[in-house]
Amino acid sequence: MKITFSQLAIIGTIVIGFGVLLLLIASKNSNIEAKYREVVNVFDIARNQGLDIEKFKTDIDSEEIHNRVASQAADGTERLGGAASTPAVFVNSELYNLREFAQIKADLEVVKAEAATDDSVKFPVYMEVFIDYNCPHCFEFESVVEQIQTELADYADVDVKQLPFLRASSTTYAYAVESAREQGKFEAYSKELFTAIHGE
Repeated sequence: MKITFSQLAIIGTIVIGFGVLLLLIASKNSNIEAKYREVVNVFDIARNQGLDIEKFKTDIDSEEIHNRVASQAADGTERLGGAASTPAVFVNSELYNLREFAQIKADLEVVKAEAATDDSVKFPVYMEVFIDYNCPHCFEFESVVEQIQTELADYADVDVKQLPFLRASSTTYAYAVESAREQGKFEAYSKELFTAIHGE
């Protein structure tokens, strides 16, 4: 069978078109990584955590994640009277002054006892912790949050929320952690990100 010049031109055009398509796809993926590349590479952490990278890339650039972070940040800032500060902790919607774990545990025991009259409440203590990943105090407080989640899990529900305000990278880190949450890896990703930013 003899191939004519026009057939060869068509085959060549198809091959070149397919190559260009692959380059565009690769370029889009690398552009997303470049768009969110900060001092700490959030994509490397996602790979370390075994996340589905394509889903992570889609989520980090999604309107849903961006809106979630913006909503949490606006809520935290409003509840703090317009002045962002982290870590900011609310217990049952009341601003809580940070203390050492032993004192927090004692305080939460009191809140638990006061709320014990309502049997319909599964977790009588609801703690919201607003953080910025560039905040060294948030990094230090992370171990306290872990203790609360471990030792007080039978009655305290802890919800870590984003309040990125210190640097531009804070928002990228918030997007990344919320993207990890979508794959059930919030705590592990958060811990590795904090360590990568602040050290051991």
